[in-house]
Amino acid sequence: MALGNSAQAETLNWYGFRPDPDRLAPVVDFSGLNRRIGEEDKIVAHDGHFFKVGRDRRPGTADDQRIRIFGINLSGPACFPDEEQARILALRFKRLGLNAVRLHQMDAALSDESSPPTGLLTNSAFPSFHPEAIRRLRHFISVLREEGIYANLNLHVNYRFRPAVDQVNPLLDGAQMPVNSHPLHLIDPRMIALQAELARQLLRQLELKNDPALAMVEINNESSLVGAWQRGELDKLNGEYERTWTALWRKWIAREYGSTEVACQRWKTCELPAQGAVYLKKDEAIAPETGTGWIERIRRLGRKLFHKLGLPLPGFLEIRYQPAAEGLGLRAADFVRFLIETDQQYFENLRQVIRQEAGEQVAVTGTQRYFGGLANQLSQRNMDYADEHFYTDHYDFPGGGWSDQDWRIRNASSLRDTTGALLKRSFYRDRQKPFVVSEFNQAYPNRQSAEIVPAMVTLASLQDWDGLFFFQYGQMPDDDTWMSAFNLNNHSSQLVSFGTLASVFRQFQMNALPEQQVLPVSEPEMISLALSGESIDPAVMDDFVRRRFGLVATDTLQYRISVQTAASSQAVLRQKAIATSTQAAVPVWNAQPGQLIWADRFAAVYAGFGDANATNGWSVQHAPGSRGFAVVSLTTRDGMPLDKSRRLLLTVAGASTGSQKTGTGFRPKHLVPYKGDAMWQTLEPDQSGSTHPSGSRSTQGPVWMEKLDISIGLPVSGQKVTVYQLDERGQRSANLQSDNVILNNGVLTLRIRAESPWYEIIVK
Repeated sequence: MALGNSAQAETLNWYGFRPDPDRLAPVVDFSGLNRRIGEEDKIVAHDGHFFKVGRDRRPGTADDQRIRIFGINLSGPACFPDEEQARILALRFKRLGLNAVRLHQMDAALSDESSPPTGLLTNSAFPSFHPEAIRRLRHFISVLREEGIYANLNLHVNYRFRPAVDQVNPLLDGAQMPVNSHPLHLIDPRMIALQAELARQLLRQLELKNDPALAMVEINNESSLVGAWQRGELDKLNGEYERTWTALWRKWIAREYGSTEVACQRWKTCELPAQGAVYLKKDEAIAPETGTGWIERIRRLGRKLFHKLGLPLPGFLEIRYQPAAEGLGLRAADFVRFLIETDQQYFENLRQVIRQEAGEQVAVTGTQRYFGGLANQLSQRNMDYADEHFYTDHYDFPGGGWSDQDWRIRNASSLRDTTGALLKRSFYRDRQKPFVVSEFNQAYPNRQSAEIVPAMVTLASLQDWDGLFFFQYGQMPDDDTWMSAFNLNNHSSQLVSFGTLASVFRQFQMNALPEQQVLPVSEPEMISLALSGESIDPAVMDDFVRRRFGLVATDTLQYRISVQTAASSQAVLRQKAIATSTQAAVPVWNAQPGQLIWADRFAAVYAGFGDANATNGWSVQHAPGSRGFAVVSLTTRDGMPLDKSRRLLLTVAGASTGSQKTGTGFRPKHLVPYKGDAMWQTLEPDQSGSTHPSGSRSTQGPVWMEKLDISIGLPVSGQKVTVYQLDERGQRSANLQSDNVILNNGVLTLRIRAESPWYEIIVK
C-alpha cells in the first residue's frame, strides 16, 4: 500500500510554492496571538496545567490564567543567531502563531573563542562557555520576549565528556566515551557535579533569575537509568564506571536490608554473598516473574511469538504485572527500585540548582517518558511537568550512522499506519502535571507529512495537553533555500496551515473531551512494567492497559486519559469536565482509510485519505483518479464563528518536495523504492548514475507542492461569496472562477484545483 501511494504521488502534477516568511499579508499572519511578555505573564505549573501568574504575580490565585504552549525547536548553531537574524526569526515565529522556542542541542558542538559560535561551549574543560554564544543567546531571548515568545532551555543533550580534558575517569582499553555520554553522565559523581555547574553558570550568565521569558528547563534529553538498563546500555560498563555503579548498588542494598547476606536470604539466588552485590544485567532480570530464569525466558519468547502472529496470549504467557515477593523476581524488582531512586536523586539535585539560579517558580522536567516508561513517573515525581517525544516514520539507516546517501522510510501515515502509537502517548500523562510533547514530526520526504501537525493539535486539544513543540525550524541563513529533513523552514505543506493550527490549540478553540479516566497504577505495577521492557516493547503497555483497565489506544478519542500513582486496589476515576459555553467538536478519526475531520465554532480541519463529512456541513471530496490525500483547514479571520464569518482563510495542502537538477533546470525530486524493495522508500540519488541508493535528505529548491483536485463544502451566512487565490505572500492574485464557487441553501461548495494552498473567502 505504501508503494502504491508513493508511486501515485510521484505521477501527480506539482506547482512551485514557497511561503515568504518575512512579508506575509495580514490574512495569513497570526502575529495577533502574541504580545510582549511581562511579569504578569510568568508561567507556573499547578493543578495539572500551566498558568500565567496574573497581575498579583502569585501562583494559585484567582487571576491565574491557563496558557498553552505551541512552540518550535532550534538546534545547535540555530540557537545563536546574530542580532539581525534574531529579529527575523522572532518575527517569523510570531507570524506562525508560535509562543515558545525550545533551545536544543546547544552542547553538541565545541567552538574556539575566536570563532563564530556553533555551540554553547568551547574546547576548554567543561563547562567553558563561548562568550559570543552567551551574548547572542542572551540577546535572542530578550528579542523573543518582546515578541511574546517564551524560552525552553535544554541542559544536557549531546555533550560527550572528555576524560583527559574534563578530568573524568577514562574507559578501559582506550574505548571512546559513549554517544552523548549516555548513561555515564547519570552515574559518575564528577560528571553530575559538572552538569550542575553548567546549569548554575549558564543561568547566571544569561541573567535569567526570575525572568518571565524562561518558561521551562529540561535537565536531560532522552536518557534515564531505567531506559538505559532496558536497552542493555548498563551492561557495557567497565573500569571505574563499573566499580562506581557496583558501589552504588551495594550502598542501596545496605540501606534496604542492612547487609548483602540478609538480602541474599530473601532473593534466594546468591550462591556466594558477594554475588548479591553484583548489579543485574538486562538478560538476567527482564520480566523474571518466576523463580528460575530459564522458565521466564521461554515465556518471554512465547509472548513475542504470539504478538508477532497477532494472537491473544494464553493465560500461562500473560504478564502478571506484580513483582514477586521473594527469589529472583524480588531481586530484579529491587534493582529497578534502585534505578528509579538513583534517577530521582540525579533529577532532584539538578532541579535544586535550577531553582536556586532561575527562581522558585520555573517549571523543570527531568527527561522524556518514553525513555524508561511509567517508571519515569516515579523518578520524576517531584518534577513540575511531564515531557514526551513522538515521531512518525523516522529515518532508518541500514548501513548505520546517519548516512545522508543510504537511508530509507516507510512513507507511513500518522492517521493510517501509526495511529495507535500516536494515540497511546496519552497513557503517559501524569494526572498531577502539565503534559508537553517537546518534539514531534513526520519528516521530509514523507508524502503525508502535512498531516502530523493537525493530528497532534487534534489529539492534544481533545486530551487537554499543555504544550507542543515541532522539531525543528532550521538554520539561518543556510536552510533558507533548502528542504531539509526535519526542518519546517521551506516545508511548504507543513508551513501553510501552521498559524491556523496554532490558533486552534493556543486559544482552546477545540474543547477537551468532557469525560476523563484517571488510571491508578501502583508502584509495583510500574516496576513490573519496567521489568517487562515497557519502553523497548510497545506491546507491553498495550497489554497492560487493556487487561488492567479495559482500554485501547482509540479510547483516547473518547476519554481524557491520565495516570495517577496509587494503591493497586484503587478503581478507575471517572469525572465529567466543567461545563463549557460551546458545544465540543466531535472528531471523526478513522485508521481506515486514515483520516480525521472536525469542525468547531471558529475552525475546521480535515486531514488524511478519502472523502469525509462533518456534522455541520463541512465536507471534503477528492476528484476521481486522484491520490485522495490532503490536509485542509479553515479558520475565521474576523473573530466571528465559521457560519457567520465574513472573512475566512482556507488552506489546502498535499505533499511537498525539493528539486532535482536537470540539464535545463530543475524538476520535482521523486521518491523511489529503496534498492528495489517495495516496503521501503528513499529519495532518488542526486546525480544520474550514482552508486549510492539515496539522495540527500537536504534537497535544494525550488520547493514544489502537490497540485490537488478537491471539492470543499462549508456553511456560510450570506448572499454573495468571492474567493481569492493568494500568492506566496498571502496577497490576492486571482479570483476563483464562478463555476468553481457554488452557494446553495447556506452551503458553499468550492472546487479547488490547487495552484496555491491559500484562499481568502469574502462573504457578503
